[in-house]
Amino acid sequence: MRWPLGWTTDPELAELFRVELTERSERLVDGARAMIEGRLDAETSGVMLREGHTIKGTGRVMGFVAISVAGERLESTWRTVQAGERAGTEVLGQALETVSLQLIPALEGDPETGSTALTDALAALESALSSREPSGIVGYESPAQQSSSVAPTTFEDYSIDSGPAYRQETTPMFDVADSADTKPEPAEYRVAMEREPDPSRPLAHTMMGSSGTGRARDLDHHVPTSTKAPIEVEAHSLGGLVGALEKWEATDSVTVNAGQLYSLIGAAASLRIDVEALSSDLEVGSPHEGALGIVHDAAVALREEALELASAPLSRILRPLSQLVGYLSRKTEKEITLTIEGGEIHVDRQVSELLAEPLRHLIVNAVEHGIESAYERTAAGKSHIAQIRIAAHMADDVVVIEISDDGRGIDWQAVEQMGRDGGHLAGDATEPALRSLLFSQGTSTSDSDTDLVGEGSGLAQLRAVVERLYGALELESADGAGTKIRLTVPMSRVLQRAHLVRSAGRQWGVPASEVTEILDMSDAVVETDNGRSELVHGSHRLPLLSLAEAMGLPKSAEPTAILVLVGPLGPFAISVAEVVATREVAARSLKPMLDGPDYLTGAAMLGGGAVALILDTSSLLEHADNNDNAPMNSVLVVDDSLGVREVLGGVLAADGWLVDAVSGMTEALEQLEGGSYDAVVVDYDMPEADGVETAQAIRTIRPEIPIVLLSGVARAEDHERALAAGVDLCLQKGSGEREGLGTTLRNLIKSRLMEPTQ
Repeated sequence: MRWPLGWTTDPELAELFRVELTERSERLVDGARAMIEGRLDAETSGVMLREGHTIKGTGRVMGFVAISVAGERLESTWRTVQAGERAGTEVLGQALETVSLQLIPALEGDPETGSTALTDALAALESALSSREPSGIVGYESPAQQSSSVAPTTFEDYSIDSGPAYRQETTPMFDVADSADTKPEPAEYRVAMEREPDPSRPLAHTMMGSSGTGRARDLDHHVPTSTKAPIEVEAHSLGGLVGALEKWEATDSVTVNAGQLYSLIGAAASLRIDVEALSSDLEVGSPHEGALGIVHDAAVALREEALELASAPLSRILRPLSQLVGYLSRKTEKEITLTIEGGEIHVDRQVSELLAEPLRHLIVNAVEHGIESAYERTAAGKSHIAQIRIAAHMADDVVVIEISDDGRGIDWQAVEQMGRDGGHLAGDATEPALRSLLFSQGTSTSDSDTDLVGEGSGLAQLRAVVERLYGALELESADGAGTKIRLTVPMSRVLQRAHLVRSAGRQWGVPASEVTEILDMSDAVVETDNGRSELVHGSHRLPLLSLAEAMGLPKSAEPTAILVLVGPLGPFAISVAEVVATREVAARSLKPMLDGPDYLTGAAMLGGGAVALILDTSSLLEHADNNDNAPMNSVLVVDDSLGVREVLGGVLAADGWLVDAVSGMTEALEQLEGGSYDAVVVDYDMPEADGVETAQAIRTIRPEIPIVLLSGVARAEDHERALAAGVDLCLQKGSGEREGLGTTLRNLIKSRLMEPTQ
């Protein structure tokens, strides 16, 4: 049996999974043979549907992707048969039997791809499904067609999706894109197109917290929208006089490419942000106001409809955890009750898929580390049955997930000892230092060396995922009372809510999920001891950092506001020169070339070409403790795009550079003649003079300075021309093969210094 990479190799757990899979696959074979022999009934088809559903979830949570895929295909096929939408033919029964028989042999294959025989069996099932026949053949009637003493079994009784109408039917493996502007592998999934909305499920605009008219909320500028009450008609329908040519007359399914769908969502979000930026420059009463309002509302509607297709209930990743707890309970001989709440909440699949693996690790940690044996619990006055609770709820545009147990709590002394033994903790064992250790890769306080525990990557992985989602992570633990971990993540990765702040002469984005309160500096009580500042906040004293100083940048102005934040290291605060606005932004990931400090997690597109870098403040807190205040090099950035100047300048500044930025050759030459710079970064495609011409001009006054040319459009011959003109290095803006730009520039400076003097 080939166990999934990165997951337990515990033989007892493996055997538990094999035994359960064997039992369920045997029942699936019996059901398929009942179909072949014409003796299938509603009760049997319902049981088969449940078996496929359980295998899908169990295979997923145990890491057997191919078996989970097969389980979901069995589930969806039996669902259509049970609902009377597909005939239970002999050919279909044979295909279902073949897939069911190949589940156990697939355990010996690759966990991701399974066995060749299982792949062939699934292909044969697809072939059988491609030939649709009318339902109601001899030997089977759907529950809707028959009346008997057997209570009809419906999908809603055991569906992983909440509600009677199943809006989305998906192939199991949904590739997760890193961001809307990162094109994933061509994953596809099916979307059921229905004529009427499902009343049991909130629409995307309700889920996202937007108004029905698509009006922008909590923005600092006016966005024109219709002043009349919204009417439920299609966009561009002339008030309902014309309709879409693509109107389906009945429910049908189409295949959607996941990458293209998320590109559409990202484009719609960017369009909305750009329209809002443009509308802020309009005078009230402008003749363009109405047209912009229509475009804005259309962009909002497009994005929300696309998100509706890309969303899935949290139960998709939460329900399978009950099987995992069952396995672990038997393995560890601990009695455990798992309670799940909020599984009906729909979120972006990118969000839920990223959370699935860390949540599984949290459950393993809770069982292995947190939950005591029945003897220990009884001796401590607790019930011998332990409790693990997963509760999710929505708050504005975020979903909050709490995972708690009533176990022994975190042994902070063990965490400290582990840190000192491993050489990771040399100074005082402060709370932030211990929490940082706990969320670091390889941290495990387990007394026993078991295959179940793994290598202590669970909390580190969880923190990394939450940072990628621009969310917040909190931990509470009490000795003898248990541990609670709270995740706050956006409903969608594409559009984020952020506080835009100014510090060190630049604008930065702080995810709103990390901020609990914003204080005016004049109202704050700040005390300083041994060079460290603390904010007196109620009954607590929170570490207080200057945002500029934490990044190692010079202050450009005195702070006027304090942000109170939460994170895995505990609550803390940062001071900023100004809080500019609180608004929604279109989030984008940073390309590898912009690799810098780990507290820079993305770029916030503000519309109109403006950009702000997004910060992970907990990582910044760790960075501040290790800031060595090394001498800073200076760099001049030359690019006609405001957004590019802001992103490059911000990344390089955070990476320890003093940065000036100009828009073209004339300004660049003026800066170089009047200032001292160690390197120049120049764009290729600029209106005044291209990057090659600019580099030639720079070489006439600064022949020794390293020059890097960036381009997204230059051809090979352009690169040759640039190198001939004195450019040291040509880089593609979207390149993923290079090291970070700051490191590249430092290496060029060192190379120049090592060159022999002429």
